[in-house]
Amino acid sequence: MKWLKLLMFLTICFFCTFSSCPPKVYTPPARLWIDDTPSPLNKAQQAAGIHGGAHANISIGPFSSGSEIVGTSGEVFYRRGLTDNFEIRADGGLLNLGLVGESADVNPLAGNLHLQTKYSPPGFHRFASLRLGAGAGFSEAATYCSFDGGINLGWETEYITPFISPGVFVSLPL
Repeated sequence: MKWLKLLMFLTICFFCTFSSCPPKVYTPPARLWIDDTPSPLNKAQQAAGIHGGAHANISIGPFSSGSEIVGTSGEVFYRRGLTDNFEIRADGGLLNLGLVGESADVNPLAGNLHLQTKYSPPGFHRFASLRLGAGAGFSEAATYCSFDGGINLGWETEYITPFISPGVFVSLPL
């Protein structure tokens, strides 16, 4: 059963990765805020929260549309520890792309839903964890799916937790 779920997930990733899409469509990641500290929640612990902020991006490269994207977003999330080393997270949000230039007449709102897992190996609970996620969203330009992954590194103490959460994502129009 475990292998069947993995095979289904990899099949979805394959078809989403190799689907055709126009090169100038902007699809954001399904998770807008990456702010994970290394420790997953302990078994049966729960947490919820809300984020908000501003984003900026300038398209560059061979497929650039030349548009600057300056926008705002908000997101709500819920986390639950399944074991002492493993948690799941669900979040959803709205993004106002604030498009300018040739895309200024497009509706700038985009929405997203995202599911994520976070695992910390025994002995590394306060220092490092791995995260994997998948999600989907909508905008006037496209409906999209997004896959992401990364690591969370930090030093958790009682009072302060400095951390860094590098990662990668792919976001594809459907």
